[in-house]
Amino acid sequence: MFLKNKIFWLFLLFLFLYILPLGFRPMISPDETRYAEIAREMIESGNYISPTLNGVRYFEKPVLGYWAFA
Repeated sequence: MFLKNKIFWLFLLFLFLYILPLGFRPMISPDETRYAEIAREMIESGNYISPTLNGVRYFEKPVLGYWAFA
């Protein structure tokens, strides 16, 4: 009896924490693609000093992170 009650509560917890919010959370975050694009532009232009995103300087993070991606 106690085990069935415990499994029921774990199932409800799983339902409320993982299944119900699926429609409200984004599936992917655009951050990873943004940082990859900055690294790609660094490689393409050869400018490893000032990171750019679509030709605009982008200093949101330290440059070392973009160098690691490149």
